[in-house]
Amino acid sequence: MGLKIGEHRENHEYGRERKALERALEAARAAGVLGGSVLGSGFAFDLRVFISPGGYILGEETALLEALEDKRGEPRNKPPFPTNHGLWGKPTLINNVETFAAVPIILHKGADWWAAQGKGEYQGLKFLSVSGDVATPGVYCVPMGTSVRELLDICGGVPGGRKLHAFAPGGASSNFLPADQADVALDFQALQKAGSMLGSGAVMAVTGVVLYFAPPYQMASALHWKFLWLSKGRYVA
Repeated sequence: MGLKIGEHRENHEYGRERKALERALEAARAAGVLGGSVLGSGFAFDLRVFISPGGYILGEETALLEALEDKRGEPRNKPPFPTNHGLWGKPTLINNVETFAAVPIILHKGADWWAAQGKGEYQGLKFLSVSGDVATPGVYCVPMGTSVRELLDICGGVPGGRKLHAFAPGGASSNFLPADQADVALDFQALQKAGSMLGSGAVMAVTGVVLYFAPPYQMASALHWKFLWLSKGRYVA
């Protein structure tokens, strides 16, 4: 595709993460793996950080392209698709950072190695952001197919001797599941069969009664209001 520039979208709330990323990019330039001649090859490529104004809709790829062009972040009509007519009308490869980050190690160690990192029938690795009622929230890289219960154990479990009542396995758009489904595998198909989805990989654990909703000005496009009454591991949405 003859790509010369990469754009990394970073939400404006992530000040600490942005500084860490910018330090890493400067180190990469100093090492010669970014810049005018990557590792002396004559091939030029650099990566820039785009500070996103935020907005749920920017998860849609063409809406993000509009924002990168300093326009209102709204989805474009397709076709044309970004690979033919993307940023500034040029061919554009757009995907999440996790996918791009997996490419080098797959090329280096091979597809069979990557597939073997999963558990049982599942393949590969998955980054998951864990929050809510867990001892050590954070971002964890685990084998695909790890169960929710195993993931929460890695995070130190539920603190204070409380019992897990429910969990959301895939961010704000995913349905909550009751605690008796905590042995479900963190996998796209498995969670779909369970009545939810892996989505963004943002796992939230809940131990009590929760009022969980998104104001309409934040997520009107998703129409995502939820009231969850958690009792004995069950919920009404």
